Amino acid sequence: MVDVVGLASGVASISAGGGHTCVVTTAGGVKCWGLNNVGQLGIESGAESHVPVDVFGLASGIVAVAGGNIHTCALTSIGGVKCWGSNIHGELGNNSTATFSLVPVDVSGLASGVVAIAGGAVHTCAVMATGSVKCWGDNTHGQLGNNSVAPSLVPVDVSTLANAKEIAVGGDPTFGRSHSCALTATGDIQCWGNHGFGQLGTGGFESGSLVPVQVAGISSGATSLAAGNLHALAVTAGNAVKGWGDGSRGELGGATSTEALGPLAIPSWAPGSPRSRPG
Repeated sequence: MVDVVGLASGVASISAGGGHTCVVTTAGGVKCWGLNNVGQLGIESGAESHVPVDVFGLASGIVAVAGGNIHTCALTSIGGVKCWGSNIHGELGNNSTATFSLVPVDVSGLASGVVAIAGGAVHTCAVMATGSVKCWGDNTHGQLGNNSVAPSLVPVDVSTLANAKEIAVGGDPTFGRSHSCALTATGDIQCWGNHGFGQLGTGGFESGSLVPVQVAGISSGATSLAAGNLHALAVTAGNAVKGWGDGSRGELGGATSTEALGPLAIPSWAPGSPRSRPG
């Protein structure tokens, strides 16, 4: 563990992408560092940086940042969304076919009304104040949730989903096997997209889904949600953690060494004591 240069204080939130990291400062600005081959640092150049640098035009007014694999998005204080970096699959949502942007650009139709954002390998999603969800970018596996596999250069509505309050998106950057999950205000979790490793958590062997489907056994009580490349995790009732999807590299905390088609309890662990397994 090492200190990040110049960030001993004044950081409000942080997000990591595929090879870069960004923070929102307490002043509402955004700083990023790391890989910058397609402009994911947002600094008007393609030069990587080993120290935090200011994102062009975002010195204030930002409340959240989301790092995708090689793109980045920021949520403004008035509920707008700006993105920068790779746009090969439409990840920037600005109705452009340009393959990248070195500076933040406005996402089409999202000047206000957004309360949460998430960036994946090749797509991006936003939760609206109304509880609906919009996604844009690649849609090869149905990760946009609009009952289609057509990509979109602008945000499209996720089908049948309402009352959402949190969004998490994942995806394998090599093969683009992407999925998305949403947590609702009632603690329900629904996912859509690729299910090759059980990422949708339905408990079954079915193929992926082009629209949201219920995660098995989590119809209420969940309080937080996160997604990785090929897995997802949730904090459920009683502060228990459950995970589903690929577990071959320990992503599910030892609950399984293969994949979990439905949520498994993550074994508890304490320093100096053996890891327990579910009975």
